[in-house]
This record gives sequence, C-alpha cells and structure tokens, in this order.
Amino acid sequence: MKKAIVTGATSGIGRALALKLAREDYVVGIIGRRTERLEELCRQAPGHFIIRPFDLRDYDRVEELLNGLVIELGGLDLIIANAGVDRRNPALHLEPELETIEVNVAAFVATVDWAATYFQKQGRGHIVGVSSVAAFWANARTLAYNSSKAFEVKYLAGLYANLNPKGIHVTDICPGFVATEMTKGRTDMFWVASPEKVADQIYRSILKKKRIAYVSRRWRYLGWIMRILPFRLYSRLTMQS
Repeated sequence: MKKAIVTGATSGIGRALALKLAREDYVVGIIGRRTERLEELCRQAPGHFIIRPFDLRDYDRVEELLNGLVIELGGLDLIIANAGVDRRNPALHLEPELETIEVNVAAFVATVDWAATYFQKQGRGHIVGVSSVAAFWANARTLAYNSSKAFEVKYLAGLYANLNPKGIHVTDICPGFVATEMTKGRTDMFWVASPEKVADQIYRSILKKKRIAYVSRRWRYLGWIMRILPFRLYSRLTMQS
C-alpha cells in the first residue's frame, strides 16, 4: 500500500482527496484542526487513515509532527499541502490577514520544505500543493488570500526547478470555485465544482505527474485572460469592495 499525507483534511477538497486516496488503496495520514472530523473519516474507510489533530499555525512544530507521522505510516510516497484559509476582509483588520498568512504561507512552506528534505534523502517522492486560480488576480475583499496563493504558485514553481532534476515530482493544483464550507453562501461564483469532482481530477493529475493543473481545466483560460487585461478594466472586474 502506498503512503500519503494530506493537510487540511477535515472538509472540502482535503476531505475528498483523503477518501479518494483511500479508495485507491493508500494509507493516509490526515491532518486537521477538528478531531471529530478526522475520526469520522476513519469510520468512512477503516484501516486507511492515521489521524493527527493539529493546528498548522504552530508551524515551528510541523517538522516534529510530520516526522512522527511518517514513522507511523511506515514511509511516504506523496504529500498534499492542502490546508488553507480564506478570510473576506475589506476593512483590512489585521488579525484575519495575519491568520491567512500564517496558514497559507508560513505553514505551507514548513510543510513542503520538510517534504523536500525528506524526499531528497529518500531519492523519490511527490509534493502536491493546492493553490488557487485566485493567485492570478487581486481582489479588494481578499487581499491576503489572493496574495498568499500567488506566493504558493511561485514557491511551487521554484520548488519544481529545484527538485525535478533530482527525481522529485512537484505538482501545483489551481482549483477554481469549489462548493465547500469556505464558499458557502457566496453568490458571486460560477463554474462551481463539487469537492469529489475536484478530487478525481487532482488524482488524475498526480498520476500524470503534471507540473501544474487547473481544476476544472476551463479555469486556465480565465487565468490567461486576467493576466493580459489592461489594469483599468481588470480593476473594475475584480477589485470593487
């Protein structure tokens, strides 16, 4: 059985990915803040999960956490850095901005850097980061979220350049809108996919060892358009509060 770790596994994409990997005969270390959600996942696929309730904002302890989890798993083939937060904050209160940066930047880097070190020692492995198409434009309501996802995209690109020549695979997953707890109640979404559909597409991208994958694939076209729009028009579309 292959071994994987999924962060942010208690809901949304992370939960769907954990269940998808279990169906594909992985043993999965699942990390999240809500113990009862992790235990519920274990009941969904007995024998396939090892749980670690943990708040990744305590990123100084991420190395210790992952080292212990790999020992219990008996090795590691794949890690999916999925944990993330999205705080709508047009008033620019400091606390939600800092929380977003702690999870989406600091904890993300702690996770993938640990994986890079581990897989280089092992001589093989696959790092997957779940960023977002939000990385490709700004938004007046979610400044820290969009900026943090842009950081993830660039960091994963650099990580690929660093590790691919050494035989370590790095994949950046850029989802569009997904029907999760994080997006519940929003009325500005389109091309919305279910977490299960997204997980299936992500898994296919992992098998193909893609460098970057958009889910659904149509989002790549919007990403390209947003990058070439004149700023005046771009700001009207995306930056009103």
